[in-house]
Amino acid sequence: MKILTVTREWATDKRYGLGKSLAPLVQSFSDQGIAHRYLCQEDLGHTASRLPQSVKKFIDKIMRPFKPSSDLSTLAAIILERINMGRLAAKVAAQEQYTHVHCHDPIIGAGFRFFARITPKCRARWGVTQHGFGCYTQAIIDENIHISPLVNHWMRRWEARTLHAANWLISPTQASLQQLARDLSLGQLPAHWHAIVHPKPSITHWTSQNARRELGWSETEQVVLAVGRLIPLKRFDLMIEAIAKIPNVRLVILGEGPQQALLDLAEQRGCGERVSIALTDDIGLYLHACDIYVSTSQTESFGMANLEAMIAATPTICTAVGGVPDVVAGGAQLIAVDNVAVLTETLQSLLQHPGQQLLWSAKALARANAWPDSTALAQQHLELYQTGEINALPAPQTLPPTLLSDVSPAHRWAEQLQPCPLPKVLPIDNQEGLKVLVFAPHPDDETLGCGGTLARLKQAGAQIRVVLVSLGEKGYPQGFDPSKAGATRQQEFLQAMSVLGIDDVTFYHQPDAQITHSPALVEHLIEEFEDYQPQWLYLPSPLDCHRDHATVSLSILSVWERLGYRQRTWLYEVWTPLPVTHVVDITQINALKKEALLHYVLPLQCLDYLHHMHGLNSYRGLALGQDQAIAEGFTEVEASNWQSLIASLLDLRNRQEH
Repeated sequence: MKILTVTREWATDKRYGLGKSLAPLVQSFSDQGIAHRYLCQEDLGHTASRLPQSVKKFIDKIMRPFKPSSDLSTLAAIILERINMGRLAAKVAAQEQYTHVHCHDPIIGAGFRFFARITPKCRARWGVTQHGFGCYTQAIIDENIHISPLVNHWMRRWEARTLHAANWLISPTQASLQQLARDLSLGQLPAHWHAIVHPKPSITHWTSQNARRELGWSETEQVVLAVGRLIPLKRFDLMIEAIAKIPNVRLVILGEGPQQALLDLAEQRGCGERVSIALTDDIGLYLHACDIYVSTSQTESFGMANLEAMIAATPTICTAVGGVPDVVAGGAQLIAVDNVAVLTETLQSLLQHPGQQLLWSAKALARANAWPDSTALAQQHLELYQTGEINALPAPQTLPPTLLSDVSPAHRWAEQLQPCPLPKVLPIDNQEGLKVLVFAPHPDDETLGCGGTLARLKQAGAQIRVVLVSLGEKGYPQGFDPSKAGATRQQEFLQAMSVLGIDDVTFYHQPDAQITHSPALVEHLIEEFEDYQPQWLYLPSPLDCHRDHATVSLSILSVWERLGYRQRTWLYEVWTPLPVTHVVDITQINALKKEALLHYVLPLQCLDYLHHMHGLNSYRGLALGQDQAIAEGFTEVEASNWQSLIASLLDLRNRQEH
């Protein structure tokens, strides 16, 4: 077996790029006596390497008068650069008789596929590793390269055909594979697609004291470290905004790219002397010297620097994007993307509590120690090359049993119960301009679950849009004309919204009692998020004893995850009480909520919702510690806990149903 690995990177990318992540795998192949070659841009001739930029300049010149809807010249350069590497790979594979060609880009794969057909003696099996989170076409768009809908559609079809023709496809996390299938409109994962994690990178190990002495850092100063290319998707600007709010803390960014805009931002925020940007070939030195490692990336398929931080036992904070939750599991704190307030609060809390730093250091190291070694991962690749199948490795555990062997389960559970806080009171005043998006499966759900809160938010200056997913056309009393139910309940909904002061409403017209997690519903939701750009979400609980409520809730959460956890998100109660994290005092506005609910004449003829609602809201008022207090309860869903929270709620729901 002879393996040819092909990337479009340069030799310099071995500092942070694919060359670095592939190095342990390449070494393992060599240790087993398997011939291997790493083919990159350095292997192209001078003319071939300059060709993409020459073509870009030519297209820019001839297309300038036409003002095309797509950035055709940039797109052409991107495609040509990768096709060129595919051409070279076919030539080298034929000349040196490689048996397997591994393309680390789908367009390289497309180029190799084409040229292999016309290159004599090129008989190699070939496959692709998809390193981005989702399809490559989407990655181009995420880099702010404009392409028209027609070009977008054509690119995705081309990518799908290429990946279908490949002998194998690898992505570093299961989440990445699933997103790729969604981006390419595939109903299920093809059998030749596999998730294989990147091998654990090798880093140097230092004591904190020696590392700081080597870097010239004071032993007492607090230093936060961030790593990655200096591109907008990494959101280093958010790190600077957060550091500006935390006195006496330094930020060190390790990365290549344009620095000046970030340094200028630091000066504008008054923390210029506390922000520095550097390059290094020894990331272990910095990881052992810093207090906390943070990643604020908007998208990551894997996040190699995050894994390196855990190997160094550095307390780690990451945005819960892409495949990051799969990689870090319980070894790092996960936070919402693009949220400087949450980032600042999380950083401050960890910096102020050395005990928490020790805890997260132990969790990081436990996760890293459970990572599969490069020999096992190399064996998975060899199995895939030879048979098209792999034997799954045991899933790494967050905390090996040995770390907790001396602690009884009862003691661990008791520790988790300390302290036992009451739900927090959520402040509603002074919300001028806050954009709130509310989802109601049926007319009246929004008023029952959060009508008082919506009224208070509206009075506090918030903008509110309510989405009615179905018209509730099956909710009518005996003897009522079913053909009029939908229109009647729609009118009741509009009247209730008018009482609460809400005039921005949307109707999805999904079938009552038959709402499903369909592509059409998901498309509606994505368009809603992108059109309205909300900051807060209110949605029903998946614990509610109504299938429509659970379906709507889980569909919204899946889109919330897909779009990067950008909103503060709340579950409200209708049919089933929740383990609430927050309450909103609606004592002074409860009469308005009742007035809104009284407009729902049809459902009130079926059940005395007023009585039951008042009972639940009175009970929630206990958290306010005042006589006769009335409150609505909510469970906040956060990027760091939402999967375990929803899993627990669904497990409880299953127990209820069985």
